[in-house]
Amino acid sequence: MNIFLKALILIGKLLVIAFIVLFFYVLGFGLDITHIIEAVIMSIILFGTVFVFFLKNRALTKFPNLKLLWRAVIVVYLIVLVGYAALLSFGFYREQEKSKTQQAIDQINSRKIDLSDVMGTNLPPVPDQKLNDSTIAGIDANNNGIRDDVELAIFAKYPNSAKIRAAELQYAQALQLELTRAYDSKIIIKVIGKTASATTCIDDVAPSTSGSLQKEVENLALNTDMRREKKLDDLHKYTNTYSNEEIITYLMLSIEQRCDIDTSLLTN
Repeated sequence: MNIFLKALILIGKLLVIAFIVLFFYVLGFGLDITHIIEAVIMSIILFGTVFVFFLKNRALTKFPNLKLLWRAVIVVYLIVLVGYAALLSFGFYREQEKSKTQQAIDQINSRKIDLSDVMGTNLPPVPDQKLNDSTIAGIDANNNGIRDDVELAIFAKYPNSAKIRAAELQYAQALQLELTRAYDSKIIIKVIGKTASATTCIDDVAPSTSGSLQKEVENLALNTDMRREKKLDDLHKYTNTYSNEEIITYLMLSIEQRCDIDTSLLTN
């Protein structure tokens, strides 16, 4: 047998042995089985590419009977190559989506009302209501995460109660996050947690009227069919990946956070 062919056969045997050893190594140490699959695919692509560019012509010249087998091999090689490229592209897309989701979650976690919001240090101008209601998000000129018309309405109704303003503004901000930030299941559960914290804050501030105060803010924040439908659609679309027990457990953890600011420091 030609030395060249013997060398190819030997390389093939060594590769098979290496893959078998790697397979049992992965299983024995409890490592991710995807690592071995990736190693096999990369080896096929690597050795296939070396063969195509450096050894194919010599091999087929010396062994013309292998041409039919080569056609089958090249099909498999191309399928593996294209498939791996597709997996890499999909993996890159998934990583981008994960990064985007994590950024949104970080923004949601960091979004809180502060004392300047409660005291009206930077109140926005009255918005054009027609323009404000033409989109889901509406207008937030002072960029505090609360729609301007809702913020101004809360100040107009409770000019002498900073505690109620604090609780209602926090709830309004949470509802605004539901309308503008919830675009997948991981994000919406965080937003729902914010809403739970805000409703608990209202309960703490005004336990006897908490239900009516919550309804009051909801009527302001969800004042159009478009906004009400968006909230319901998102809840239906993105929470069905969680069981009721998972949602309840997360909400119970969320309500421990309560108010964004210490309302006991407010005099009225």
